[in-house]
Amino acid sequence: MRHDTEHYLIKLCYVGTRYHGWQVQPDGNTIQNKLNQSLELILQANIKSVGGSRTDSGVHALSQFVKIELEPKISPEQLQKALNGVLPLDIRVLNIEKCEPDFHPIRHAKAKLYKYTIWRQKRCLNPFITPYVWPMGNLKDLTPLKDLIAVLIGKHNFKSFCASDSSAETFERNLMDIKVAANENRIDFWFLGEGFLKQMIRNIVGTLVECLQKKQTPDDLRGILESCDRRCAGMTAPASGLTLIDVFFEDFNNNLVELVQRKDMSFWGGVHNFTGDFI
Repeated sequence: MRHDTEHYLIKLCYVGTRYHGWQVQPDGNTIQNKLNQSLELILQANIKSVGGSRTDSGVHALSQFVKIELEPKISPEQLQKALNGVLPLDIRVLNIEKCEPDFHPIRHAKAKLYKYTIWRQKRCLNPFITPYVWPMGNLKDLTPLKDLIAVLIGKHNFKSFCASDSSAETFERNLMDIKVAANENRIDFWFLGEGFLKQMIRNIVGTLVECLQKKQTPDDLRGILESCDRRCAGMTAPASGLTLIDVFFEDFNNNLVELVQRKDMSFWGGVHNFTGDFI
């Protein structure tokens, strides 16, 4: 670590539909690739970035945090303006601020908040909502969800819900809470956890949907969880419905209902605002 550099924390927002996830890949079509290329263009230097969450291909982010280190020849405000001038329009820099040299967006994260949205019709005819939902038809009786999700809350081995091609060495994660809100058009699954495995949330949502369709019990779901076998769990829900909402680095209100109700996401045009009643 050089002593003549500044450390910046970038807050990114993006629509993941066109991209192959966050992390750098050889084909170059990832969020991190686009950010690094833009930084190199502006600063005429090879800048390394460290992201707080490795969102999968097609997954969106309302608040992705990225740390960079660079020579102190441009202010955070100037860099934000420059990045938004060269990045694709579906990747926006919301804020840049200085951070401590030892800050790490993964190691120092206390929790992450994700939302998965199901559209309760087989087609979503609203083009402003379609990219952010899974249109899969109506799940009429959501009452069993309360007992089903209770099985998953807490510290468990979530290998059954981890992508089979994951490079994870450990599978224990602390899923702090899950809440479900629904209205006549959509079902929002809110996940608060210390960290998540590859495709973990999408595999959980797909399994919960299958549990409802097949009328499986909490004991059935517990068996899936304890099997530690991906083949026992359900389908992987499409990436379109998943959004990284926030990452918390300081102490925060871990009452998920209050957290969701107070979260201001109005600049997304209401797509991610809290709606409906909690189950």
